[in-house]
Amino acid sequence: MKALKKGLLWFALSLKGQLRRPACWIAAILMALVLWMISVVSVPAGTSWTVLLWNEDGDGGRQLVEQIEAADSSYDFREASSEQELIHEVQTGQAQCGFVISPGATSRIEAGDEQDISGAITYVDSPFTSLGSEAKETVFAVIWQRRALTVLQNEASSQLGMSSPQERQELAQRYQDFLAGGSVFHADFETVHVEGLASAMNGGALARVQPVRSMALVLVFLDLFLAVGARTRHGGPGMAMTRGARFAWEYAANLAHAIVPAIVAFAATRLLETDRIAWWRDLCCILVLVPLADLWVMCFERLVRSRGAFVSCAFTILVSEFVLCPVFWTIGTYAPAMSLVCAVFPPGLVLLLFA
Repeated sequence: MKALKKGLLWFALSLKGQLRRPACWIAAILMALVLWMISVVSVPAGTSWTVLLWNEDGDGGRQLVEQIEAADSSYDFREASSEQELIHEVQTGQAQCGFVISPGATSRIEAGDEQDISGAITYVDSPFTSLGSEAKETVFAVIWQRRALTVLQNEASSQLGMSSPQERQELAQRYQDFLAGGSVFHADFETVHVEGLASAMNGGALARVQPVRSMALVLVFLDLFLAVGARTRHGGPGMAMTRGARFAWEYAANLAHAIVPAIVAFAATRLLETDRIAWWRDLCCILVLVPLADLWVMCFERLVRSRGAFVSCAFTILVSEFVLCPVFWTIGTYAPAMSLVCAVFPPGLVLLLFA
């Protein structure tokens, strides 16, 4: 009981000293500003299956759009209301990519090998487009379905002398039969169900991008990490204590240092995070993170020992958390097994347990 009272006293004195430091409030304001910026910046998740089309070629382009939309594809092709909407949705990640059908594109495509079709269709993507190559294949397959018939008829006329309307019509009919029959290209697909894969990719907390919540937890952890590094560098009252008393004093001082960042993190998460969960879950994230992160950092400090090495590890740990925690992307979507690796760091473990 006496040790508990002493620990609470150390905590209260450390918190009082922390609240009197201007740097504490400056850091809190900067933290709130960073979280607000994260909330208003749209970072594409790279998982959109929407591909937009914009037609500038009248009725011929409309037929091409309808043919692309009806193509057998995993993508959701749809026509945009304007070219500006297409560009905006691609840039913000609401669409994977887009295609703009230029004026006169259809006539150039159907002219066969007598016309150059470069520039007939403009491809629009962003730095975050990850599935654009596959979408191109679908669009270009439709283009060549229309172009190949003219090429076939022209070649049959020049090489075989099949130039009469009846012969050209017969070629067109056989061409359509080959396209519709599926006898040229045929493949059998088998769906394999992997245990736990669907839940890891769709239902798990670490399979969803939670930018504000994840960033808030990472910043609280980073603040604790740097606070311990600064104390290790400059010493403090604990230097004159016994090993056990010093550990308790450091633990209480670290908890006091994290109180203001923890309050800012909780408030920002409730106000700014779009991926809503129950308030008590967010509260549990903070209440578990602070003491757990405090213990984790202190153990890491004793493992590293070197002051310079400890502080220099901050950047490596920060990058690792950005990669593993769902701040800007979800590693579990691409490698489900990696979703559990983030539990090595307190923010990732807290998200796994409560988010």
